[in-house]
Amino acid sequence: MKNLSITIHFPSCKSNGFLSNDFEDAIKAEFRFDQYNLKFSFSASPSDAYFDSGVSILSVETGDSTEVALVRGRIKDVFNRLVESASLPTSKT
Repeated sequence: MKNLSITIHFPSCKSNGFLSNDFEDAIKAEFRFDQYNLKFSFSASPSDAYFDSGVSILSVETGDSTEVALVRGRIKDVFNRLVESASLPTSKT
């Protein structure tokens, strides 16, 4: 199994209305059938930055540039789904 190290930038998550823990859970679900050993860390640095994928650092052990690009794209898709979900109006019943 390859190590996939992901540093979640929690200000990017918070500014879009969801928690970094929710993002971590969604990434785990996305990669549940893949052969990666997921390792997560969290960062607020730089605090004035915004990452459109919610991830400030991504490292794929022995991954070539194509594999890294595919992983990054999948993570960005997960982030975008959470952004869309957080922006949906909630019904008050």
